[in-house]
This record gives sequence, C-alpha cells and structure tokens, in this order.
Amino acid sequence: MPLLSAADLQSRIDRLPRVPLAFLPTPLVECPRLSEKLCGPRIWMKRDDLTGLAFGGNKTRMLEFWMAEARNAGADVVITGASLQSNHCRQVAAAANRLGLKTALVLFGKIEGEIQGNLLLDAILGAEIHNVQSGDFSTLRENLYAAQRAYQDRGFKPYVIDGLGPSSVLGAVAYVECALELLPQMQPDGGLSGHTLWFGQHACRIGVGRQSPRVRIEGLRNQRPADGPGNPAFRRKHSESSRPGVGPIRHARSRGDPGG
Repeated sequence: MPLLSAADLQSRIDRLPRVPLAFLPTPLVECPRLSEKLCGPRIWMKRDDLTGLAFGGNKTRMLEFWMAEARNAGADVVITGASLQSNHCRQVAAAANRLGLKTALVLFGKIEGEIQGNLLLDAILGAEIHNVQSGDFSTLRENLYAAQRAYQDRGFKPYVIDGLGPSSVLGAVAYVECALELLPQMQPDGGLSGHTLWFGQHACRIGVGRQSPRVRIEGLRNQRPADGPGNPAFRRKHSESSRPGVGPIRHARSRGDPGG
C-alpha cells in the first residue's frame, strides 16, 4: 500500500477528535557543544519539553487525542500509571485538570522521605495516588484495570490509559503528526536521507518511522526488558485481561508527609 502524501495524512489526522493542549510546533535546535564533546556528527534535538503542559513533555501530544476520547466517552476520571517519578503521569494529571476530570495514578516503587519531583507535582495537581510498592511494569496493567473496577464500584466512569491497547494507537498517531512537523524542520525540502533519529518511546518510533521510511530509526530502552512493554512476552501476557485486585486508592499526602 503506497504511503499517503503529507497533506493527505494530515487531513486524516485532523478528522480525529482532539483537545488542544500543546504548544506546537516545538522547535528543533542544534547542539554543537554536544557534537563537539562526542566528536561526532551534527546533533539536533526536538524540544518536546516545550509542549507547555505542566512543565511539558512528549506525552502532551498524545494527550490531545487521549483526552478527547475520554471526554467523548463521558469519563469523569482518568486512570493511568507508571513509576513514582513518571513524566507521563504528571502530564496526564495536568491534562485531566484542564478538562475538569479526576485523575487516579497507580505508581509503583517505594516512597521514602519527603515527596518531591513529579510525585510532588502529582499531589499539587490533586491526583489520587495508589502506591504499589512491590509493583513494576509487569504488573501495572492488572493494577490499572483493578483500579478501574474500584472506581466503577464507587459510581465513576473511568477512562484508562494503559499504553498497550487503543491508547497506544492514538499515541502513534500523535507521533505521525510529529513526523509531519519534523520533516520540514530537518531540511527545507523535507528530505531525511542519511539521518538517524533516536527515540525512547515506542509510539514515537512507530509514528515517525511510518512517515519517514528512508530514515534510520533507533530506540533507547528506558526499562529492563523483563519489566516493560518493550518485551514481547510482556505484551503477549497482557493482551489477556487478567486483573487481580489492588488495595484502596489513596490521596497523595502533603509536602513533608512521607506517606504513599
């Protein structure tokens, strides 16, 4: 099947429901001192830290589509999860606030001492946090859907962002659009032959790779293969809905209280 033109592809993306959240386009900036330090080729950085939602990050692109789907489904709470200092979870909480929705975060890892970083921002943003101290990416999806059931039992209508189902498809769509944004920034004619693009997020690689087949796409793993969605065995296991229960959802505590 031939690739669609950039204009046709953008037209199809524009038909999808979305909520404007990000400051786009983000700039592409050269890093000459890094290139010099590494004695390497010219290095450029796509500044998706400047998307603008609660200190920015690449997930804001995806959240424009996820939040539209949540709103259209009539959801009143958004559930997602990751590790304690997740950038993704921070941006989800901020996006849900923008739409007037509650946020429930399932976060794995032990909370020690004063909460800080993204976990503190999650609390400031008012997210309800359930801390699974012994969990990791291999158990996250079960815990997300157990939290979904818990909220349904309380009378809520939750929307789950799990990173493996439909939400991952919308994430890839967001990065197809990012590729359409990136191509003319790389060269005036949009040609990328001879370039290598590095990504740490699976949907980013799929999205950009689909629109830039001549470009070498490399991925940087940000979790151990046995733990995360990058492991094929993990994906096979979690394609089935085994959903054991979790404990009660709890609010993040105030600054200075080490509780989870």
